[in-house]
Amino acid sequence: MPRFHWKGRSAAGHEIEADTIADSQDAVVARLRGQGITVTTIATTGEAEAETSGSSAPAPRPDAKPRPFRGALIASVFFVGAFALGYFVPVTFVRCERAAESVACTLSEKDLGLVTVREQSLSGVTKADVESRAQPFAEGAQSRLVLASAAGTSIRPSNWDHFGGPLRTSSSGRQTGASEPTVGATTDAMRREIAAFLEDPTSTSVSSWQGQYVPLAIAGALVGIGLLVLGLSTLALFKGPTDWIYAMTARLSAASDVRRRQRGR
Repeated sequence: MPRFHWKGRSAAGHEIEADTIADSQDAVVARLRGQGITVTTIATTGEAEAETSGSSAPAPRPDAKPRPFRGALIASVFFVGAFALGYFVPVTFVRCERAAESVACTLSEKDLGLVTVREQSLSGVTKADVESRAQPFAEGAQSRLVLASAAGTSIRPSNWDHFGGPLRTSSSGRQTGASEPTVGATTDAMRREIAAFLEDPTSTSVSSWQGQYVPLAIAGALVGIGLLVLGLSTLALFKGPTDWIYAMTARLSAASDVRRRQRGR
């Protein structure tokens, strides 16, 4: 391939001179323009296998093949991680409907609130209660909703919440449950809503939901990172936006160098 010797001016106004190997003069000019360099003179100096390492300026960025599948693969890792977390700590949805004299309730657990992973139904519901247990490895309590029928059958979520029950005051005066790490309704609020519905024969339906704040926040962050990676990978498929990003980066770097030199005077 031919070697071209060129002189140009950076976005900050600095003179630059170097050799570049490319298919044509137009290819050199286009490549340098993407780096924010304006070519003033250019000439062919001969043929070469590769550029020498002793050029007076950094070698321009070589054209690289976009690899969208690699970006999609990285993004999919973050998406899978988010949905895996959501599977083990799902969002709980409860809906009860009254038909004639009977109340039927459906309890669904959904991955990130989107994909149903478990669902239970119970007819003839007569009672809404909360069962609690001591929180493992920490002070406080965990609780979960229990729906029971007159026949003695019951349904409940597979997961426990954290400090989701009523406020309790310990012997030291500390209240557990004062800070609820849940989004949506707390466990005790869900119990009160369903109990009020069961006592009101004029109500036709009631629904509520609950998610755990920390797992949802982590899953949301993973999804956000995955979308960012996927967006950047898609953007890399288009030469115009990619060259604009490189040009802006070169201008910002040159402006930073100028400010640094001015402060050093």
